[in-house]
Amino acid sequence: AVLPPPPPLLVGDEIELECVGLAFGGKGVCRLPDGFVVLCERATPGETVLAKITAVKKGGRFAEATKLAAVIDSPHAMPPDCPHFELCGGCTWQDVSYEKQLEMKRAQVLDVLRRVAKVSENDASVDATKSGTAGSVEASQPSLVEQLTPPCVPAKHTLRYRNKMEFAFGAGGGGEN
Repeated sequence: AVLPPPPPLLVGDEIELECVGLAFGGKGVCRLPDGFVVLCERATPGETVLAKITAVKKGGRFAEATKLAAVIDSPHAMPPDCPHFELCGGCTWQDVSYEKQLEMKRAQVLDVLRRVAKVSENDASVDATKSGTAGSVEASQPSLVEQLTPPCVPAKHTLRYRNKMEFAFGAGGGGEN
C-alpha cells in the first residue's frame, strides 16, 4: 500500500497565512500554495496572519492554528471595544466591522445550505421555477439558496448584550500555568 505524503506542517511551526474565508464555527480558512488547508483561530477573510500550528488532523489532510499577530489587517478590521478582547475569546469577531460580521454570518448559512443540504448554485431561481422555465436562469439572478436566505437582521445593540460568562484561571499573570 502506498502511504500518503506527510503533512507539509508540524505542530509548533510558525507560518504566514492569508485568510480566504471562514469555516463553520468561525475559524479562518487559509490555504498553502499546494492547497493544504489551515483553519486559524481569530483569522478573518482578507487578513494575512502569523500563525502557530496547534494540530494536524485527519491523517494530515488539514491543520489548525492560532493567530499570533496580524501581518496585514483585513480591510474590515477595526479596534475592538473591549479591552479584554485579545485574551478573552468571548466576542470572536469584535475586531471586524459590524456590517462585515453580518455578511460573514449569512455566508456561513449559505455555505451550510450548499454543502450539507446540497442546495446547488445551479438550482433554478424561485421565479423561474414558478414560470416553468427552470434551467434558463440568467447569471445575474441570485441562486435559489441566495433567494431563500435573506440578509441578517442587524441588532439594535451590538455591544454589552451577553448574559453568559466563563472564566479561566491560572497561576501565571498572563494566564499560563
